[in-house]
Order: sequence, then C-alpha cells, then structure tokens
Amino acid sequence: MYKIIALLLLMVTLTGCYVLKTPYTAYGVSIDYSPYTNEGFFLTESNVVSFPYQALGSIEGRARSGYEEKINTKQGAKRLHDDVYGKEHKLSRSYVKPGDFREATPEDALRMALSEAKSMGANGLINLRIEYLPAIYETYKDLVPVFYAGYSVKGMAIKK
Repeated sequence: MYKIIALLLLMVTLTGCYVLKTPYTAYGVSIDYSPYTNEGFFLTESNVVSFPYQALGSIEGRARSGYEEKINTKQGAKRLHDDVYGKEHKLSRSYVKPGDFREATPEDALRMALSEAKSMGANGLINLRIEYLPAIYETYKDLVPVFYAGYSVKGMAIKK
C-alpha cells in the first residue's frame, strides 16, 4: 500500500501541473469621432440631448477579427470541396480561400454602425455604447467554430 502511494506521489511530483500564464498587458484605446462630426454627423454617449430630434431607430455595428476571404474563380472544380482551405459558394461556383488575418478595431464597428444610421436617413447618434466582444468557442456537431474577439457599437439613430 505504501509503495502505491509513494509511486503516485512520485508521478505527481515528476509530471506536475502545467499552468498557462498570460503576460501582463496594459494599453489604452481611443476613438476619433472628428471624421464624422466634420461631416455634420452628431455623436454623443449621452442619452439626453438639449435639442428636439426625431428618433429613427436603434442600430448596431459589429466587427470581429478574422481571416479575410479571397475569392478565386480560376481554381476550378478540383478544389471546390477542400474543407481545409475553403468552402464552395453555390451561386457563383467560385472558390473562397482564407486570406490575411485582420484585427477588428472599435473604429470598424463605429463605421458599420454609422453606415447603417446614414442608410436610415439619420444625421446623429445618441446613447452611443461601445462594447468589447470576447472570443467565443462554440461546439456544433463535433466542430468547434471560433469567433475571434471584436467590438460592437450600439445607439439610437436620430434626425436633428
């Protein structure tokens, strides 16, 4: 009995537990609103403004880090079903290959939200909220798709 316990203690001592230690990081992020305010678009994080406005709707813009898609129609049917390097587009029959990795920024999400607001006819956005979206790992039918970290920008589109 003592030999078994001693053997187990020796195994735990020799193998040990490996703990992944993440390094300390500190950084600041700023978002420049001036390109949009110079165009006459009103932006505020406040939900109260001192002028009359017409509420047009809620908007959201999202940007997630990931690989850009490169469409290559010259690859032909030989590589259309290659699960490692791409997927098939049934309508265009073109081959999509992952390109370079692109890091999402808060400006990307803001650009998407303001594009949506402008398509509604808005010239302002109030109650602006910028949120960090952490990475997500989901399991579906034994596959583990990865959604990389990103940003979400939400607010109410208004017309002054």
